Amino acid sequence: MVGVNQSATALGVCLLDNKENMVGWAPDTLADDLIQCIPKAPEIKATVVKVNDMHAPVNQSVLVEYSGQAPENHHLMSSPDFSPLVGD
Repeated sequence: MVGVNQSATALGVCLLDNKENMVGWAPDTLADDLIQCIPKAPEIKATVVKVNDMHAPVNQSVLVEYSGQAPENHHLMSSPDFSPLVGD
């Protein structure tokens, strides 16, 4: 389950398991896309595909795969977060 909530730094997307226990947060760079897509495409889901060993940093302990389809009028990864850092 994916839910929209307030993270420590900005509006974020929290990940919940089937019992609504919080698993973690979606990366900030994906939050805008998920916030735009979830209300219009509720079939978007997050699946844990790998749990890293205990030596991994806390923010990298779980690898999550997102699946679903964005609405036709939304262009994924078009936010300023995905702009080139240097020009041509």
